[in-house]
Amino acid sequence: MQPTGDRRELIIREAARLFVAQGYHATGMDEIGEAVGVTGPAIYRHFTGKDDLLLAIVAADTARAEAEIREVYQETGSPEHLLRALVGRRVRRALADADLMIVAAREVDNLPAGLRRPMVRRRRLMREEWAHLVAETHPGLPGPEVRAMADGVMALIFGLVAADAGCDEERLQRLAFEAALAALRVCGAG
Repeated sequence: MQPTGDRRELIIREAARLFVAQGYHATGMDEIGEAVGVTGPAIYRHFTGKDDLLLAIVAADTARAEAEIREVYQETGSPEHLLRALVGRRVRRALADADLMIVAAREVDNLPAGLRRPMVRRRRLMREEWAHLVAETHPGLPGPEVRAMADGVMALIFGLVAADAGCDEERLQRLAFEAALAALRVCGAG
């Protein structure tokens, strides 16, 4: 028998995969249950409903993004080094957790407002950490441009990975990393 934590993680991953393929509203709990080898009602042992499952997906993606930032700030080095490290972590996570990232980006607005607000706030704070590193690497860049570059680089990484261009994973990782650094160099930030 699978441990409860493993089953919960499997449900999250399979639900994310199905939400990407079919959309949140078009995916039923029975389909998710079938994908993980249980009945739809068995999912309710882990989640109170589909909103709770979507919240778990968004929370998992957000927690992983926050962990990337914490790990980078534990390193020593110049702001440029830290930004490169953050880009590298983001690219690796995008490849490993593409479905979670896609669902968190596409479906967060389907959460009820009371559940959505704290997630949106956490995600905004995470984006501000990216902007902080971009600003440190290019102190003359105005604040709105700093935020635009931070958001743009994260979107570039996400877009390259989500596009599923048919590249092997190693090539795609290198392509996304180099494209993100090139974008940062364009504004003189990397």
